[in-house]
Amino acid sequence: MREIRPSGSMRGEMRTWSGCGRKPSSSPYSIYGKYCQIFDAPLSCGSGEWFLWEFPFSFWLEMNGYDVTYISNLDTHLEAGGLSRGRGFLSIGHDEYWTIEMFRNAQAALAAGVNFGFFSGNAVCGRVVYSPESQSFERVGVFGPPSGTREFQHMSSLAHERPYANELVGAHSTGPVTGGADWVCALAQHWIYEGTGMVQGEGIPGLIGWEWHGDPAPIPGLEIVASCPTQSASGRLNRELHTATVYPGPGGNFVFNAGTCWWADGLSSPPGYVRPKVYTEPLGPDRRVQRITQNIPSKMRE
Repeated sequence: MREIRPSGSMRGEMRTWSGCGRKPSSSPYSIYGKYCQIFDAPLSCGSGEWFLWEFPFSFWLEMNGYDVTYISNLDTHLEAGGLSRGRGFLSIGHDEYWTIEMFRNAQAALAAGVNFGFFSGNAVCGRVVYSPESQSFERVGVFGPPSGTREFQHMSSLAHERPYANELVGAHSTGPVTGGADWVCALAQHWIYEGTGMVQGEGIPGLIGWEWHGDPAPIPGLEIVASCPTQSASGRLNRELHTATVYPGPGGNFVFNAGTCWWADGLSSPPGYVRPKVYTEPLGPDRRVQRITQNIPSKMRE
């Protein structure tokens, strides 16, 4: 089902797991499969990752009465105008695979004054092309430099080309793509922290995880709002830094980048939700995460 009504607030991009799921594969791409089949391939793991990454966020939005509509990745690819039906665009969870058309459509929406909230990790990393004939996506490249995916050898054969993800998101996957960390406040006076009571250096344990963002882009006005060394296991640092960012758009709008797949864990714990645990462990709903999230759509509506 596609939702086309205008929204007074936001449009949330939820990966359409019911139509775009993991395909079993014996190739080097076997984690997700080289191809992401649409409509004609059964899911190999039920709901995909929707309940893990995105469900708690959607649950929290709806529970708090936010006026949101939903858009799939395919809609983002096909419809440039779809991104302009709300004041903000939210990317949730593990929003890895984008076409260049999705990237350019997002850039156009940003230039037109739409706000962006990347409450996601490993976002805009894998570059795919879409085939209408086979209704499938094929991974063909990476929106980032070769050093940013050195953890995965099978990605070394893929083209690493500009534009890079951090040119849109603010930061992107870098070095060891996976890992975990605490969310550590790096700019306590920033408006995202209003009402949280957080102070410089204060941390939210385990909120950064599975995959995360670093390497902020040299965008004029970009601010680092959180940063912390990442680890590959408890107490074992991997020599990289998680970086959350905010930068201004051209029309008084902004782009927020949380740089973690696990942001939604800090918002709610709905029935049936199973908390992730790898590299580190998030601790569930946290009033500070909820207030930061509340501040962002509030700013979008100004």
